[in-house]
Amino acid sequence: MSIPYLDMSCAITRNGGKTFEGSISTARLHRKFETLTEYLLRANQVPAGWAPLTGTGIIVTEDARLAPGDTVAIRVAQIGELSNTAETVA
Repeated sequence: MSIPYLDMSCAITRNGGKTFEGSISTARLHRKFETLTEYLLRANQVPAGWAPLTGTGIIVTEDARLAPGDTVAIRVAQIGELSNTAETVA
């Protein structure tokens, strides 16, 4: 069974404007999902609906680094979007 490639994007919004946008596809991974899955399952029980996070390859530039109040939206086209507001944790 071949696993489809996932298209991922990240956007950072500050004061109503985008300070960063980036995207990548898992097609650019050096290893196939099947290989990553096989390795993961050797020593772990994995719940249904899991998704491997591989460090997507989207690199945020230093001038767009997060500040309190920024909104970060991470989208996987085939799955959906997760959006959170950054805040300082003491």
